[in-house]
Amino acid sequence: MNTTGEKSVRALVTHGGVNSMLEATYYGVPVIAMPLFADQDFQAYRVQAQEIGVRLEAALFSQEILDEAVWKILNNPM
Repeated sequence: MNTTGEKSVRALVTHGGVNSMLEATYYGVPVIAMPLFADQDFQAYRVQAQEIGVRLEAALFSQEILDEAVWKILNNPM
């Protein structure tokens, strides 16, 4: 957020690491999480279960899937 309280970040695209998840939840920003290793998979499932964003599979990643996730975040406030 900027100093006026207006949200300038509409979504965070992340691998789902703890630090990025903490920052996104602190600022109330929806997440597009694509886990790659370690605890990131657990964090991404939490995003999906708590409906605070979208979880993507790295093995199935494509431009169309990313476009769909961004569209969902921007058009369906979470």
